[in-house]
Amino acid sequence: LKILVLICAVCLLVQLFYVLRNVAIVRYRLSKRVNITDEQPPVSVVIPTADDWDFVEKRLPVYLSQDYANYEVIVVANDCSEDFVDVLNIMAEQNDRLKVTLIKKYNHSSHSNKLALTVGMKAASNELMLFTTSDSVPVSDQWLNLMTKGFTGTSIVLGYSGVERSKGLGNLYMRCSRLGVAMRW
Repeated sequence: LKILVLICAVCLLVQLFYVLRNVAIVRYRLSKRVNITDEQPPVSVVIPTADDWDFVEKRLPVYLSQDYANYEVIVVANDCSEDFVDVLNIMAEQNDRLKVTLIKKYNHSSHSNKLALTVGMKAASNELMLFTTSDSVPVSDQWLNLMTKGFTGTSIVLGYSGVERSKGLGNLYMRCSRLGVAMRW
């Protein structure tokens, strides 16, 4: 038993040495970046959704009220009910920043999120695009301003949407799961 524990400890140390030597954990802070300008390029925010009434009532107004000069929000309604699409179209008539595109359900087969993103990209009128999900919510009206600053000097930026930290094992599991999904993207 002691030999088995010793072998496991040696294997653990070898793995730890490998990870610390070969895997870089990058931390990106906008405040430490030197070439940040106050320029606000035109941007399109693409959000695929499927009958998420909570999104329409609570999260979409936050996207539409960003403190940013030139942007549009494109909601891709994927297999949504007519009532849901009607509400989105009424909101689009009331707000010039909102565009609604629709993917109808054919032959009782569901569409992938990839198709929804492709339709959103085709509907976008700006070259710079941000993609998010309907279950994410910006934490402030400066979210769009901070996200576009990441595009300084590069063409592709990968972001991460974390789960708010709270007590409990379930919250820890959700945060680890979201981090794993973000790394796979």
